[in-house]
Amino acid sequence: MSSLKEQIVKNSNRIEEICKIRLWPNMGDAYRWVKALKEGKILFSGKGGYIQEIEVGLKGIDWKGKHLDHPQWPLTLNAFSYLQPLAEVYKETGDEELAYIARSLIEDWIDSHEPYSPDRPPRYGRDGDSTLGISVRLGQGNRPGWWGTMATFAKSPHYDEEFIKKMVDSTKNQLDCLCANLRLKGNWRISHLDCILYCSLLIPGFEQYQAFAVKNLNEVFNRQIQADGSHEEHTPGYHEWMWSIFARLWYLSQAYPELGLNIDTEKTARMWDYYIYSITPDGSSAGIHNSHPWSKGPGRIKVIEEREEFLKAAGLSGDEWSLEKNPSKYFPCAGHIFIRDSWEPDATFLFFDATNWGGGHCHLSKMSISLYSGSRMLLCDLGSFDYDMSNVFGPYAKSTPAHNTITIGNMNQTEANPYTYKADIFNEAAVIASSYEGSYFPGTYGWNWPDGKGPGIFGIHTRVLLWLKKKYALVFDTIRSDNGQNFAAHWQFPAGAYKLDAKNGRCWTVGGEDNVLVHCIDPQDYKFVVYEGSKDPLLGWQADKDLQYKPAPMFSIEGIIRNQERELVTMLMPFRGDTLPDIHVEKYGTSDIARGLKITMESEEDIIVYSSNLLTHVGKVGSVESDGSMVVISFKKGEITRVILVDGTFVEYNGEKIVENKKFGTYIFNF
Repeated sequence: MSSLKEQIVKNSNRIEEICKIRLWPNMGDAYRWVKALKEGKILFSGKGGYIQEIEVGLKGIDWKGKHLDHPQWPLTLNAFSYLQPLAEVYKETGDEELAYIARSLIEDWIDSHEPYSPDRPPRYGRDGDSTLGISVRLGQGNRPGWWGTMATFAKSPHYDEEFIKKMVDSTKNQLDCLCANLRLKGNWRISHLDCILYCSLLIPGFEQYQAFAVKNLNEVFNRQIQADGSHEEHTPGYHEWMWSIFARLWYLSQAYPELGLNIDTEKTARMWDYYIYSITPDGSSAGIHNSHPWSKGPGRIKVIEEREEFLKAAGLSGDEWSLEKNPSKYFPCAGHIFIRDSWEPDATFLFFDATNWGGGHCHLSKMSISLYSGSRMLLCDLGSFDYDMSNVFGPYAKSTPAHNTITIGNMNQTEANPYTYKADIFNEAAVIASSYEGSYFPGTYGWNWPDGKGPGIFGIHTRVLLWLKKKYALVFDTIRSDNGQNFAAHWQFPAGAYKLDAKNGRCWTVGGEDNVLVHCIDPQDYKFVVYEGSKDPLLGWQADKDLQYKPAPMFSIEGIIRNQERELVTMLMPFRGDTLPDIHVEKYGTSDIARGLKITMESEEDIIVYSSNLLTHVGKVGSVESDGSMVVISFKKGEITRVILVDGTFVEYNGEKIVENKKFGTYIFNF
C-alpha cells in the first residue's frame, strides 16, 4: 500500500497535470529569497519604500510578527509564500538545506500554535494571523504554501512520514476553523474556498470537505465574476489571482465532472481576456489601482499562449476571441478601456480609467489615462505604494492628485461611479467619453476615510478621448465647479529627465529610447508647473519594482474656474528618441456649438471638428459640416485618406458630401 507521502505526491502531480495554469517563477528573485532564508531572514516590502530583510530565525519564531510595526508583515510571515522560492531553487539544485529550512519553518509554526478550532479563529491583533493567512499558508492552486510545495520536497529525507502526518493533523484543525469562519465576500472568500478544495483533493481522508467547497465556489463564481469577465474588485493585480483560481477550476471541472463544479466556459474565457488586456505590451503590470507598479517586463505576454490552449480545450473560436482582430477592448462592468495598436512588445498601449467602484483596492482615479509606448511606461499610474496607511505614501498613491486626471483644489474624488456614454473602439481609432459627477473632498482616503471626507465642493469632470493609431491622442476635458476654484490636469512622467516649454504649454520626457509630449493646445491663462519629489504639496513620486519611492516629474496644467466651467484640450504624443516631432496645431474655425483644430505633421494633416462633450451635432465649422458630434478628416499630400464620423450620418467638406450612411452611428471611411 502506498505511503501517505506517496499518495499526496500522486494526487498533487495529477492536479498539476490537469490544471494547465503555470507559475512563472523569477529565479533571480528566488535565489535572493533563498540567500535571505539561509540567514534566517524574510524579505519584506513595506514602510520606508524599500525591501527589508527581517531576521526571524528558524526556531522559536515570533509568529505574531512583533519584529516590525506594519499591518502586512504578520500576514507575510504567516502566509509562507517564501516556500515557493525555496521549492523552485531546490528543484533546480537539490540543495537539502532548503528542504531542512522549509521543514523547520513549518514545524516551528505548528509547535508555536495552539490548534485552531471552529470557535477560535485567528485574529491579527491576537495571533498575527488571519483566515486569509490560513488559506495562503496551506496552499491553493496558484499559491503553493505547505501542500503545493510538498511534492517538490517529498524526495528529501527531511520530509518523512512523521513530519507529513504532523502537517496533516495541523491542516485538519485549520480547515475546520476555515469552514466555520468562511468570509462572506471579497477575495478572501474565494481564497478560503480554493484552499479547502485544494487540500481535499490532495490529502487522503479530506474528501469530506469537497461538497462544501464546490457548493460555495459555484456561488462565488457567479456572484463575484462579472459578465465582462472582470472580478468585482476591478483591480488587475487581484483579478490575476482570481483568474488563475477559476481557470484552474475550469480545467478541474472538465476532468472531474462528478465534483459538480459549475464554472461557465465563456465567462472564464473573458476572465483570461481581462487579465491579458490589462497587461502592458512588455508583459508587465500597468499599475492600475492596488496592482504592482510598472517595471520592465519580460518582453512578451506569456499567458497569451496559455489562453490559446484554453480556447482550444473550451472549443471557443471565431473573431470574438481573436486578439489580433481585437487589439483593444472595453470591459463595461469594470469600466476599463484598454487600447493598443498591436500585440507586439513595442506596441503603444493606452488605458482609460472609468472604474466602477470595486472596494478598498480601487484608487480615486476616475478619468485617468495611462500610456505605454515602445519600451516603457510614459504616462504612469502609480500602482500601490504601501498597504500601511500611516505612511503618507500609502494614501498618496490612491489619491486623485497622484493620477493622470483632473483634480479640483488638489482634492480627492469619491467612490462615486462615472457615467461612460461612449466607447467606440476600432483597430485604427477610438473615441471614449465619460463623466465623473461625484464632487471633490479634502479628506484622506486609505482603506476608508478615517477622518471623514470633509467639506466637499461641487465638481464635475467630463473627459473625451480621441485616439488615432500611430499618431497621437487628444484629450478634451470639461471641468465644472464654482467660480474661483483652482483645478489642475496632472500628467505623471516616469522618473528621469524632461523639458518644459511653459510659454507654449508643452512638456516632454527626454533621455529614454521612447518619450512622450504633453501639449496644452490653447495655453490661454493656464500655469504650467512640474512637481518632482515635492512634499508640499505631495506630488511627483513613483515606486519601482521593490517599492522604493523616488522623485518623478509630474506635469501640471493649472487654471481657475470662470463662468462655472472651463474646457481644456491636451495632445498626448509618444515618439522615439529625443527629437520632438515636427507638428503644428492651430484652430480651425468655431461656432456656437462646436470647435475645430487643424494638426499638421510633415505631409499629413488632420482636421478635427467636435462639439462640447460630444453632446450635440457639430453643424458647420470652417469647411466641414456634419450631423455628427465629431468629425476627423485626414489628408496626405492634400488628398483625403480617411474620415471618422462619430454619431452621425454624413460629412460635407467644401460644400461636397464626402461620406454618408443612412444609419446613424460611428464610422471610419478609408479612401
